[in-house]
Amino acid sequence: MQFRYYFLLLMTLISSQLAFGQVSNLDSLVVLNQSATKDSLNVLQKINISNKFRVEQLDYPSSKKYAQDALQLAEKLNYKKGVFLSKIALGFVLRDMGKRQECNQNLKSAIHDFEFNRVLFTNVKLIPNYIGTCTALAENYCYQPDFESAQKYAFQGLEWAEKYGVEKGQCWNCIAFIFYMQKNIPEAKTYTFKAINDFKEKNAIADLARAYAFLASYYYEENNLEQCVSYYKLSYEAYKKVNSLYGMRIDLYNLASVYLAMNQFENADEYASEAQKITSKDDLIGSFFISQLRAELKYSLKKYKEAIVYGNQALEFAQLENSIGDLNSCYKNLLSCYIGLQDSANAFLCSQKISQLKDSLYFTEISRSTAELAKKYESEKKEQQIQILKDKNLLALNKFENEQLLRKSLTQENDYQLLELKKNEALKKSLARENFLKNEEIIKSNIINQSLQEKNDLMAKNTRNESMVRALLVAILLISVIFGIVVYANFSKQKEVNKIVISQKEELKTLMHEMHHRVKNNLQVIAAMLRMQKRSVEDEAVINALIDSETRIQAIAMVHEKLYKAEMHSQVNLKEYLQELVSELKKQYDGSVHSFSFTLNMKDNLSSNLDTAIPLGLIVNELCANAFKHGFVEKQNAKISMELNQNTDGLISLVFKDNGQGFESRQLPEQSKSIGLKLIYLFVAQLNGNLKFEQTETTNFYISFNANS
Repeated sequence: MQFRYYFLLLMTLISSQLAFGQVSNLDSLVVLNQSATKDSLNVLQKINISNKFRVEQLDYPSSKKYAQDALQLAEKLNYKKGVFLSKIALGFVLRDMGKRQECNQNLKSAIHDFEFNRVLFTNVKLIPNYIGTCTALAENYCYQPDFESAQKYAFQGLEWAEKYGVEKGQCWNCIAFIFYMQKNIPEAKTYTFKAINDFKEKNAIADLARAYAFLASYYYEENNLEQCVSYYKLSYEAYKKVNSLYGMRIDLYNLASVYLAMNQFENADEYASEAQKITSKDDLIGSFFISQLRAELKYSLKKYKEAIVYGNQALEFAQLENSIGDLNSCYKNLLSCYIGLQDSANAFLCSQKISQLKDSLYFTEISRSTAELAKKYESEKKEQQIQILKDKNLLALNKFENEQLLRKSLTQENDYQLLELKKNEALKKSLARENFLKNEEIIKSNIINQSLQEKNDLMAKNTRNESMVRALLVAILLISVIFGIVVYANFSKQKEVNKIVISQKEELKTLMHEMHHRVKNNLQVIAAMLRMQKRSVEDEAVINALIDSETRIQAIAMVHEKLYKAEMHSQVNLKEYLQELVSELKKQYDGSVHSFSFTLNMKDNLSSNLDTAIPLGLIVNELCANAFKHGFVEKQNAKISMELNQNTDGLISLVFKDNGQGFESRQLPEQSKSIGLKLIYLFVAQLNGNLKFEQTETTNFYISFNANS
């Protein structure tokens, strides 16, 4: 029975490289592609058509043609991404046609292009394709068998998967297959279950189907046929969801083989018949194995004549494929059938054919081994050269990244110096204004002193004229009148001064109101510009960075909005501010969180100044954003609760809790690459506060600071 060999064909199916979906109209896609402009988009269309011919129609010649056309056009256009993806598509169709050496050449060439082209390896979207190519090449090496090379490419893919957090399940599946080929079934099952959990979490149906098929084969090796059948059926149903005829056909064949081993001939015949219905005539390998299986099934039922019919069909496919091993297998099955019919003449002819094929098989094996040794030597030599180039490329990449960091640091330093210059200019203007006011006060004092001196001179003259009573009385009356006038003038002047003070106070109030209003409007304009920028980019990392920046600016804008709406323009009502802040964040992340609830426990009249409200708001913003982005992924009934209190000593304490998934290490990382955590540390330090972290059933942050800090 060829069950095990044919099952291994399934293991090389790299489903992550395919755009699985509903049944597509290939004819319309082909017509559209033929009339399209020969540009980079046309290259990607050809690759898509090639994959659909291979997976949905099992039409390997057409699939190969479109992959080759895509590669030629991409090379002509110097379209590096198209060349990379075309080589992968061509490698996969060559693999499915049984041409493993040609497949290896294309896949290794694709890996080389990715590693030595900055445009490719800096494109995050191509990393899953690179990882899938590494695992496909690793599985191909298992058939040679060359486990050293297989492990090299498998762990090379795993290194990138763990670095970027993608396709880890696919790498574990590949490592499991290597253990399987080395007869280490327990380890193979362990890694396959890890892969299954990862695929379920990411809803990767095609990869899940493939992992189920792996697991079924491991149970078959352990002779646990019931479990084997169960997992093959799960694999079949998953492939059916993504319309992969290739995977469905192999699962049907394997189910028929297992039922044959269990002597459940009716079930075996049913699944073999279904497998034959969806097998393309151009698929010589698949048609050969299914015909062989049906011949074995009929032989087991002692229906020798029907077995001979299927055996001759298998023989025709083997002759078209020109495979000596398959021809030898066909003649052996036919020999058994003719012996069962007691047809000695045909049995003798079959035995002669088997004898001839043994000699051919021996010399073919010697030639193949010699060729493989030569290719392996050349391959190892090329890989050494590639490794040297890879090291140089990594050094260049590190240099480029260091230059980027240096530019960023210099830009930040220039911004800081510009800010210091602006502060110094403002300070100079303030000092100049203060000096002007002091000079005015000195002038007023001199005028008053001069007035007093004049009064003293007048009193001296009046004393010298004491003899003149009338003159004295007139002088006294005059002085009284003058004094009254002065008093009245001072009173009027004081009244005018009071009016000016009140007017200036109102103007200051209006100025503060207008200042906060304009600051809030300017921040809203910046936030709107960030939203417009977000719509114009496709890079997921840039979009996330713009969203984070927008929420931080909104947090600051809310403080100024509260200040210009409040009667006291220097104090912010913290309860109203935090409630509105969380509400805005909920709107921002509304698409990723379901059933969200928020509670805030604090006094209604608790308020703070601008220097405290802004850092506090930004801390809450980062904590909530972290929960929405990371903690509440796939989370139902997401909850956030906050408690803010102030004791008699003026110490304010904030307790933030969410029921998200928390940190994997259950500890707050001290050296994190996350900008959000860095900002939290920065603002807590700005408040001269303390930060504590605890992870129980919820993720808890405890922050305390002095209100006067």
